[in-house]
Amino acid sequence: SVSNVSQEIATMEEARASVEQSMNDKHGPLALARSRLSVRTSKPNPEVVRDSAERSLEKEIGDLEHSIRKLQLEMARQTADIHRLEQTRARLEADLKDKTDALALEQECESLQLDLTQRMK
Repeated sequence: SVSNVSQEIATMEEARASVEQSMNDKHGPLALARSRLSVRTSKPNPEVVRDSAERSLEKEIGDLEHSIRKLQLEMARQTADIHRLEQTRARLEADLKDKTDALALEQECESLQLDLTQRMK
């Protein structure tokens, strides 16, 4: 029914907003990790050290970028699903309108036929 599809759309939109928030929450830590790595790698040559802290920052950046990509894919999938549900809802609403119009026309015809029958008596 139209109300079921509308409820499903609302649920999907809430889920998409949650995914979007999760994605946005990762941008701050990603920027911070990139900034820290940039500070480490921009030091003069004698001070540049490839240590576990640098490798850890690189891993953190990679993990955050991977998470963001996965969340972007999930958002795209949810957006496509919502779009399909909206199309389904529009078809259901159009079908319901056509049926309502047909019923009203049939009732009008019955009323006219009853009126004509009564006049012919």
